[in-house]
Amino acid sequence: AHSDHCPLLLRCAGLPKTKGPRPFRFLAAWAMHPKYAEIVQTSWNRGSPNVVNSLKLVQQESKSFNYNTFGNIFAQKRKLEETLN
Repeated sequence: AHSDHCPLLLRCAGLPKTKGPRPFRFLAAWAMHPKYAEIVQTSWNRGSPNVVNSLKLVQQESKSFNYNTFGNIFAQKRKLEETLN
């Protein structure tokens, strides 16, 4: 019937955002590329038998593959939009 707890309201909207490394995200476009499966298999095998190392290598190689194959898609999109306008 009676509680000694008091509700607490926190508003976090005014806190500054911290800039840090973006989390790794898998892009579906990679899976559609014919060379991506080989990249995953090669990097996975280099890290075995340690699963954590294998995952880190797949992540690193995926980022490198993305940069070298697709480049900066946001810059490409901006250029295409400028061309269209």
